Amino acid sequence: MIPPTKSQSLADTLRSYVQRGEVHLPAVPGVTLQLQELLADEDRADSHSLAAIIATEPAIAVSTLRLANSVAYGGLKQVVELDEAVGRVGMRQVASLATTIATRGAFVSKNPLRAQRLNELWSTSLTAAIATRRLALGQTNPEEAYLAGLLHDIGKPLVLKLLDQCEKNLLEPLTPTAVEELFEALHVELGHKLLQLWRIPEPVCEVTLRHHHPKPGSSEILLARVQAGDAVANYLALSDAERMAQPIMEQEAIERLNFTELELADLLIEIEDQVAILRQFA
Repeated sequence: MIPPTKSQSLADTLRSYVQRGEVHLPAVPGVTLQLQELLADEDRADSHSLAAIIATEPAIAVSTLRLANSVAYGGLKQVVELDEAVGRVGMRQVASLATTIATRGAFVSKNPLRAQRLNELWSTSLTAAIATRRLALGQTNPEEAYLAGLLHDIGKPLVLKLLDQCEKNLLEPLTPTAVEELFEALHVELGHKLLQLWRIPEPVCEVTLRHHHPKPGSSEILLARVQAGDAVANYLALSDAERMAQPIMEQEAIERLNFTELELADLLIEIEDQVAILRQFA
């Protein structure tokens, strides 16, 4: 790598490294594409076909069996076959679990501070995925909604991944403030680029590119639901005192949904319960 000149901003430095191929974007989690293609093919999608895909990834297969035999899904007898597990839990739920595990494994850091930040980002993304799928119920493809919620901020962990690769070439050590500024400058642009490279469905890529757009159009249901899911995820990450100071009902993305306070309270409890279940296995 060629060290940057002093006049280059950190953002421009990372852009130039990516453009010149001097840092490597993470490879697509292969199982994610296979599952997306399978679920899009109604003639081919069944529990046996889905089980065959996840059987190639031991961590996903084991987690699927554990979920199928958990208190949340357990039946009268223990399930030991993957296709039975898929049948018990449901294809889309298993696909969400598999996508979550595959995506989580793509971003790791040996830097302790970055590892902590990645865990925070991951927790928010997981909650946003579950919230988006619930909020989009009956309005758009549930697996696409889950994927869009999970990946809309993928540019942030990607920036950390790129810094791990090239930080030794930067002129000065990065402060936490500088990293946050890099997030703001790059996460939309590079996140969109990564999802296109991964051949993620175009509606999900478009949401990643536009998720900070202040006023989604009436036809942009997926975008609006991702914004609401993100608002829910960030709200649930707050302390009780912070929640009191930042009422979720006053957030524009939530206001558009026209929930009553009781409806929203029930919804938040439901989402928190689903997140708690998935975190045990993903």
